[in-house]
Amino acid sequence: MEKLLFLNIGWMQNYRGLENNKGKIIDKIQGGGSAVRKHKFGHEIFNFKPHKGHMFGYVQLSRGRKLRIERIGAHKEDGHVDNILAFWVSTRPRIRGTVITGWYKEAVVYRSPQDPPANSNRKYKGEVCRFFVKAKAKNCRCLPVLQRDFVIPRGKCGIGQTNVWYADKEKQGRFRKKAIKYVTEGLHQYPT
Repeated sequence: MEKLLFLNIGWMQNYRGLENNKGKIIDKIQGGGSAVRKHKFGHEIFNFKPHKGHMFGYVQLSRGRKLRIERIGAHKEDGHVDNILAFWVSTRPRIRGTVITGWYKEAVVYRSPQDPPANSNRKYKGEVCRFFVKAKAKNCRCLPVLQRDFVIPRGKCGIGQTNVWYADKEKQGRFRKKAIKYVTEGLHQYPT
C-alpha cells in the first residue's frame, strides 16, 4: 500500500508568500484555523516556494503535538519517514468543500517541525516559518485554483477536525486509490 497523508492548510493561490521582496501584497490566506485568525498568516504561506531545488511544507498542529509518522511506515523512534505522497488540502472560500490544492511526491515527513535551511527566506513578520514535509521541487505541484476540484470527504470516513488525515483505515482504500490515480495518471490536468 502506498504511504500517503492529507494535510489541511489555509487557502491561497500560490503558497509562495504573502508579499514580494518589496512588501507588495501578492497573495492572501483564507481559513486555516485559529492560528491564521490570530496572526493573520500561517507557516504554510511558503509551502510552494522553492529553495535550492526543494519545497518545504507546513501544517498547523495543536500545541505540542507531533505527526504520528508511525501511521505511515515509521518506527516509534524514527524522526522522519521517506517516500510519502503528501496531499495538501484546503477548504474553498465561498463554495466550501475541502479539495486537493497540491502535493509532494516522494516526500520526507518529519515527526516534529524542522527549522528551514539557512537563507531560504522562510520568515514572515519576524517569525521563522518551520516545516514538517520536504520534497524535491520537481515532485511538487500546486494546482491552479480552477483545477482544485478533487473533493476530500469529511467526517467519519474522511478528514476530521484535525489538520492531518492518514486515510489508513481499510474502508478508505477505495478513496486512497482514487487520490493516487488523480496524481499518477494526471487526472488533474485539463486540456488547454
